[in-house]
Amino acid sequence: MRRMTPTEKLVHNERLKLRANALNTLGTSYFTIGALAPLVNLTFGSPAHTQPWYIYVLFLVSFSAGGIRLHKLGQQTLNGLIG
Repeated sequence: MRRMTPTEKLVHNERLKLRANALNTLGTSYFTIGALAPLVNLTFGSPAHTQPWYIYVLFLVSFSAGGIRLHKLGQQTLNGLIG
């Protein structure tokens, strides 16, 4: 395997940072849509359209876990940076 030039290292690192940023943003969006939106609906929504409480807990737990996992995946991506 040949050595990377400084420019190639820079390009490699910037691509990894962009990928990590995309994963982190996706994780935040996943949490917001899946966890916070049902809670806002529960708080401010119409009483005629409410779901059983366990549905909200299920959404909160599953989407929070998914968002955290995507965030951690973004952090792991940064481990590939070349010094």
